[in-house]
Amino acid sequence: METLLQRNQALLFKVTILTFGFGIGIDESTGILSDIALQNYQKYNLTPDTSVGEIHPGEYTYVSNPDNLRASMASYYNFISGAGTHNDILITVPYADAFGAGLLSSVLKPVRINGEFRGVVGTDIPLAEIFEDLTYFKQGEYSYAFMFDKKESVQGRTLTHPLLPLTQVVTNDYSIYVHITTLERAPEFKEVYNDTISNIPDREEGQRTFVADKIIARGDTFGEGVDVVSVRTTYYWRQVEGTTLVAVLALVEEDIAQLFRQEITGNPFVYHRIDIWKPSGIVACNHLGDYATDTSSVVFMTADAYVMPTNHLEVPDTVESIKEYTNYMNGNDGTANPFRDGIRDEVFITHLIDDTWLSDVNNDNVATRYIGTANGVLRFYPGFRMNKYRDFTNEQWFAQAVRSKDSLIITASNFDSFRASYRPTVSLSRAITFRGSSKIFGVMGMDITLDYFYKTITDLYPDCQDSTYNCFVMDRSGYLIVHQDLLSNYKKTHIVDKERLLSVDLIENGIMVRKACINYQDIKRQYYYEITDIEGGVHDKLKSIDCLQYRLQIIPRTNAVLVIISFQLNCNYNCYCSPLNCVSEDPSTCECPCAENEQLFDYCDFRYNVDENSAPSCSPPLYVQEKIEEATSVGGLQTCLNVDCSVKSTLSSCSSSLVCEICDESKCKSINGNCQGDSTKNSNQTGGKLVAVLVVIAIFAVFCIVVVVVYIVRRKKAQKETKQNPDTPDEPTVEPMYLDMQEDYVTNI
Repeated sequence: METLLQRNQALLFKVTILTFGFGIGIDESTGILSDIALQNYQKYNLTPDTSVGEIHPGEYTYVSNPDNLRASMASYYNFISGAGTHNDILITVPYADAFGAGLLSSVLKPVRINGEFRGVVGTDIPLAEIFEDLTYFKQGEYSYAFMFDKKESVQGRTLTHPLLPLTQVVTNDYSIYVHITTLERAPEFKEVYNDTISNIPDREEGQRTFVADKIIARGDTFGEGVDVVSVRTTYYWRQVEGTTLVAVLALVEEDIAQLFRQEITGNPFVYHRIDIWKPSGIVACNHLGDYATDTSSVVFMTADAYVMPTNHLEVPDTVESIKEYTNYMNGNDGTANPFRDGIRDEVFITHLIDDTWLSDVNNDNVATRYIGTANGVLRFYPGFRMNKYRDFTNEQWFAQAVRSKDSLIITASNFDSFRASYRPTVSLSRAITFRGSSKIFGVMGMDITLDYFYKTITDLYPDCQDSTYNCFVMDRSGYLIVHQDLLSNYKKTHIVDKERLLSVDLIENGIMVRKACINYQDIKRQYYYEITDIEGGVHDKLKSIDCLQYRLQIIPRTNAVLVIISFQLNCNYNCYCSPLNCVSEDPSTCECPCAENEQLFDYCDFRYNVDENSAPSCSPPLYVQEKIEEATSVGGLQTCLNVDCSVKSTLSSCSSSLVCEICDESKCKSINGNCQGDSTKNSNQTGGKLVAVLVVIAIFAVFCIVVVVVYIVRRKKAQKETKQNPDTPDEPTVEPMYLDMQEDYVTNI
């Protein structure tokens, strides 16, 4: 009873308790159950502080037949219906829908006839619709919006915030009972929070500027970790009229960028749903099984590019809607504009890259070329249908390029960034900024086959072809980008799982450091790794007499690390990869990225036990809602890639192709074709075609590969002096990518 008193008194005695008893030794006179329901604290020599609120007694029900327990417990409805005369509309706190619809709030009103309660009428409203202006707010790299509730019973509860899972995918209530000061931990924000809950009239809205930490995802999963960036931020807040809800805009000045209005010429816009309708002159083709086009690039826009994001997601595209988009984007100002300001200007600017892309239509090492803007415009080639629920700005190729503006971002996956390819691919991406500033316009990139990327490395670094060497590339989180064992069946793999002895050495030398963040979706502490900066960019143990001889080199101006292992002895080591929970809290333990159950959440107070000194918040994992739609038939269409696989001169050029594969161990055929023609050379040399191909792809494509290529070429030259101990290369010189703006036109991209 003492615990009950403490808890309910803290809640201002707003809880009414109903108890039920059944089974042996339980009857109508069972005292403790009745006392709990009546909250009879005095009987136990406890004195409640009724000044904080009135106690609302409940009732005890004895259930003589356990088979009737469900029906008896339903009697709470009768108790509540007669407990008062509440007639106002009630909006419930958000809760997770049992059928997977995400977070809902119920709007309810009692129904009384002649003063007698007869029932309740209500409806459930998805929070995704209520808060769409906040959820889909986007302004540059660091700015965002959020909302919390100041009502006493749930004071500080966060309703929407970028660090929480999307409201439409929440599956449990615990992940949404997060106090706003748990996410916004700056001491100055706590002062803002105190102002908002003070109920002082002139503090219901305001603004304040201070330095606050921003959480930036390093990848698409919890295991890749986060970066924490401190930036000067202005917080604007206002209480929503007639509610206890407070809306907040966190705006970073450097995120404010304005494009000059563009004079639209030509027809720069082709909507990605060419399977529904396509403009005249756009010819369909079969791109790896997709209904596509190689006549032009196409444009996809994320939901936040639209004035009404939820409506766009819920209403299917039609011929009429696509024609309206096309007329507006191609300069017809008389057409209704469903897009946010500036979206049409970005569509026009990005189409200037089309001529470069179209000059190399039959490069079968490249799956997709693309340019995406920070405001949600994505232009890509060849063109095909995109999942309309996708938000590419949260994906690793984009987010990491924005985070590291001067670096080439290299990522790998089973599929290329935009569609299901027959082969694993590598994404090469880099940020585009406005000249003279650090403000982001967008990110440009391309996807090439994983085999092609690996063969490039082995061709330019012949030691990697030697059986005594093993060469691979990983990112700064320790996830493998390319590894010989993963070429045929790539899956996201951490170095600890694949190269355990090396991992032990990297951890012991402080090169691979274990860190943690708080996962609010699963209520766990998430551990991940970070490859630290190394003096000179090289950790050299090729001449070591230890169990393992290797060289680790951070590839300059990229997120990638090249590792060359000479050979290894049989040594004892311990590494763990548990699919469930962490084995140890010790940061020196060699263990795959893992999650650990901790007492982070107080289930009684519904609060997280964290403060400004706790581990940072994890960013929620990337979520793309699968939208199952019937595929458009590609029967009778010509292939977009016109490649004769039978004339491939080397096995490596065959295996590096999107549409070719090796057959009979020495021939090359199209993936769906017959094995015929002469045998190709059993060679891993890509020859002079490598540089030529990259040059004709695009200026950007040359830039993307040149960082890796120049670096390895310099390694190769230095290798002449001593094969076993190559010298450290100089950092390659790479010019940043800029967007030049004049008053009426774009001069360079």
